[in-house]
Amino acid sequence: MLLFLALIACQTPFGADRHDLTGDRVAAVSVQPSGGVAGDVLVPRLALVTDGRAWSDELPPLLWSFVPEGDDDAALSVEPGEAGSGAAPALELGEDRRLVLSVQWPSGERRHVVDIPETGEPPELGAIDWAVIEDTRATELVGSDVSSEERRSWSSATASSVPTDGIARLTAATESPVRWMVTGGDLLELEANVTDWFPGSVTVNDFEIEEAEGGEQGFETVVALAVGDSAVWRAVDVPVGEDAPVLVTPSGRVLPVDAEVVSGRVQGILRADDSAPAGVRLEVLGPVDDSVDVGTADLCAVDHSGPFDPDWLLDGTCLRTEVVDATVVVEAR
Repeated sequence: MLLFLALIACQTPFGADRHDLTGDRVAAVSVQPSGGVAGDVLVPRLALVTDGRAWSDELPPLLWSFVPEGDDDAALSVEPGEAGSGAAPALELGEDRRLVLSVQWPSGERRHVVDIPETGEPPELGAIDWAVIEDTRATELVGSDVSSEERRSWSSATASSVPTDGIARLTAATESPVRWMVTGGDLLELEANVTDWFPGSVTVNDFEIEEAEGGEQGFETVVALAVGDSAVWRAVDVPVGEDAPVLVTPSGRVLPVDAEVVSGRVQGILRADDSAPAGVRLEVLGPVDDSVDVGTADLCAVDHSGPFDPDWLLDGTCLRTEVVDATVVVEAR
């Protein structure tokens, strides 16, 4: 069952592959709890991409409604916002089980739907690990076989970054099928939960690379959507040709820093940085212990607890304008 669908309403089509997080996109929607009956309260969680970025200074209106399950016509015609609004509203489930999100992008309205099951556990989705394919450059593979059988023989190793013309192997800790999306580069899926990623661009025809170009130095954000009776998503940032110091959170998100950090809690000031995957870098003040206030309780319009998480900028519960120049605690992996 397709749990997350995009419906075109008053707009031109994206014109981009579903793997590519370009332009304005709702990359994924999950709902907690994953199912329910009439009267239950659901809270959606979005992965929002604005102008190809995993952060935003200003969100478009996010309007939620319910319609009968499977009714595409009703999903396109329902008045937006009948059930609630915002990035993470509390929505009361009624008899209608299709949740409709209307996003009022400046470029046009887009609607997305999620069918809510009565029962069913969400897929388990653990960490997303990445490693670099050893002694391999995409630009040197032109004319080479890149079938699944051939790629299973490739060996990989951990690294601090992926070469601009290298290849990374991404593995999601799940037994469910995964839909992979990325802000840059090209994906070549291998297993249900594994994909190879080229930071640059490759053209593959009949399992053979016809053209390949290296990518640009920086960071790219990967979103993995695990699909079962319901869906859950997770994001990770991958440095490309980047040797500058970074802080990596337990989930794999990255904050550029101005000093080397070790694992544990670090206090710092968030500064705007358009080149950073979450739109902010951390000006490090130093390590702290658990007694220090994490500084996130009143950070954004949506309440948060615990150390600062770059996912809050991806899921729309924080705007970059709300967090810049704030002093926060971040957990370093």
